[in-house]
Amino acid sequence: MTANSRRTQATDALVIGHPVWRGGALALAVTLAGRAALLEGLWLLFSPPQQVAAIYRALGRERHFRLWMGATLLVGLALTFAAFRS
Repeated sequence: MTANSRRTQATDALVIGHPVWRGGALALAVTLAGRAALLEGLWLLFSPPQQVAAIYRALGRERHFRLWMGATLLVGLALTFAAFRS
C-alpha cells in the first residue's frame, strides 16, 4: 500500500506539474500518460487486492511480465528521447 501511495503521489505531481494540452504530440502524450498513470494509481489504492489480482491475471500480466515491462520501457525511452530532441 505504501508503494502504491508513493506512486500515486508521483503521478499526481506529474499531472499538476504538466497541465499541457497544447504544444504538439509530445506534450499531449506526456499529459495523457500522466493522467492514465494517476487514474491507475488511484484505482489500485482504493480497490480490494483480490479484484486487482483478478484483473491482472485476466490481462496476462503474470504470464507476460517481461513483455509488459519491455513495452513500458520502450514507451518511456521514446518519450524521453523525443523530449530531449525538441
